[in-house]
Amino acid sequence: MIEPAGERADTYDLLSRIPLFSGLPETSLRALAGKAASVHLQAGSTLMREGGPGDAVFALVSGRLRVFAEQPDGSQAAVGEISGGEVVGEMAFLSDEPHSATVKAIRDSYLLEIGRDDFDQLGREEPAVIMQIARLIVARLGRSIHHRSGVGRVRSLAILSAGRGIPSGFAEQLEVALRTCGSVKTVSAASVEAGLGRDHVGSSPGSAADLGVAAWLNRLESAHDMVIYLADPRPSPWTRRCLRQADRTLLVARAGDALAVGESGLPEDRSDVSIRTDLAIVHPPATVTPSGTARRLVGRDLGAHHHVRDGSPQDFGRLARSLSGRAVGLVLSGGGARGLAHIGVLQALEEAAVPVDVVGGASFGALIAAARARGDDAGTVRESAHEFLVDRRSPLDVTAPAAALTGGKRIVSMLQDGFGDLQIEDLWHRFFCVSSNLTKGRTQVHTTGPVWQAVRASISIPGLFPPVNSGDGDVLVDGAVMNNLPVDVIKPMNGGGPVLAVNLRGEFSLRSADLPHHGMLSGWKVYGRRLNPLADTLALPGIIDVLLRTTEVGSVLSSRAMEQQADLVFRPPVEDAGLLDFSACDQLIDAGYRQAVQVLEEGGLERLGI
Repeated sequence: MIEPAGERADTYDLLSRIPLFSGLPETSLRALAGKAASVHLQAGSTLMREGGPGDAVFALVSGRLRVFAEQPDGSQAAVGEISGGEVVGEMAFLSDEPHSATVKAIRDSYLLEIGRDDFDQLGREEPAVIMQIARLIVARLGRSIHHRSGVGRVRSLAILSAGRGIPSGFAEQLEVALRTCGSVKTVSAASVEAGLGRDHVGSSPGSAADLGVAAWLNRLESAHDMVIYLADPRPSPWTRRCLRQADRTLLVARAGDALAVGESGLPEDRSDVSIRTDLAIVHPPATVTPSGTARRLVGRDLGAHHHVRDGSPQDFGRLARSLSGRAVGLVLSGGGARGLAHIGVLQALEEAAVPVDVVGGASFGALIAAARARGDDAGTVRESAHEFLVDRRSPLDVTAPAAALTGGKRIVSMLQDGFGDLQIEDLWHRFFCVSSNLTKGRTQVHTTGPVWQAVRASISIPGLFPPVNSGDGDVLVDGAVMNNLPVDVIKPMNGGGPVLAVNLRGEFSLRSADLPHHGMLSGWKVYGRRLNPLADTLALPGIIDVLLRTTEVGSVLSSRAMEQQADLVFRPPVEDAGLLDFSACDQLIDAGYRQAVQVLEEGGLERLGI
């Protein structure tokens, strides 16, 4: 239900902050402010319905609205969101046609309503306003054409306990981390009582006191970049208001707590206007690796879960970026031994203080990404690369060629030694890797389960390593076959933040001088030449090189398309390296480092806005 807002802030000041009206002359803006009506829309309420009359324009001062379009089967699908500072209802208003979509509040929202007669007069006096609305419509159309949701950034966050209460100091540490993106204000029931009086804290919806609280909170949101709503330990009217007021909900539990989300005051299911809910698991400062996360997530409908160590600015910084839509994503491509160049890129990013919050990749990139997600720095990953790929014997255990040239026992042993029984859900950083599902003909995204198994599937080079059973009976091979640079996978995971990509694709030197034109080749003669110390070695591509390169070439075009979706791309010059030449470990790492440093120094950091 729509109610007129009580104790509203100065309408002129509010209109002046709406981009559509901010350029108006003061006289026109004041005249319009005198005619604008204040509206308070509670979470779950409908502002306008598809097919309804377009007799007003609404300016959203604070809050968030979701736009729904009716589908051929009669259902409604969310097609976008509207955040504070935007205008809604303008298309039907200008075309004098019924509304083309239904708009609902997904949190308590404060709007200014301008009727048709008043807006028509404004259009005659200030034609620039009509032009600005036209630009707004074009921008929204462009987002729909390119399948972008238009989701605004998070301006308000509700924090609720999901265990034995929110750990002491958690909200304060998060507030400090969030200040890197602007001013932050934490509000609790005690804040409302101190500011407005005890009777306002538990006011019933729709009452004068309730609307007064809404107006007071709207003023706070207008004055700050982020407002944190700290809920009560138990269900209460204030807790329910926090949920209605928030763009996002964060459940907080200590490591080891039994999750009791249902006791936190979460509202009844409103799937049509639901907002994203994340979970933060707080660990003691000395925790090395989280554990047991997977079983705690069963049955939980969460946007994401985050591991943070109490007192760690780095962990709380990662959490703050994720919650505010600024998480930095890093995607690492496959490329055989050339993937060691990823380690050099990691080193350059660390030296430039570029954080990595979400990381994933394909094939060899999946291996490096998993190590980074575990929390390993570039130096540690480099040491592991030497231990497992240089100092040990070859990961290839040749066998009778049935499903592949190798048996896969050595590569599995290497991965199990490296990651043990570590689960993806227990990684400090959000992680994914991709494999190629030959059964279903699509990319398989791995975000749960044992790390070693996910990486093993991602590096299953066809013909070289045996394929992997998905567990559902599907056949999985190397992720590079279908998506070697999965930028499209990471973009929904980092919530609109910048995406960095390392693409090792490109030309690769294959020896071909002695490759016959007629297409016939005796393997016995080739091996005979190799065994004869007096004979020159034939310039031919080896079978493993052909298999690896075939895997790569299949998605060269898709990798180039994925590059266009990234904000910054690194392309280390490693095309001359052998695809299994792990002995060139240090040279490949250094090549990746030098190229990444150059990209960052030549404007890369500015492009990221970090």
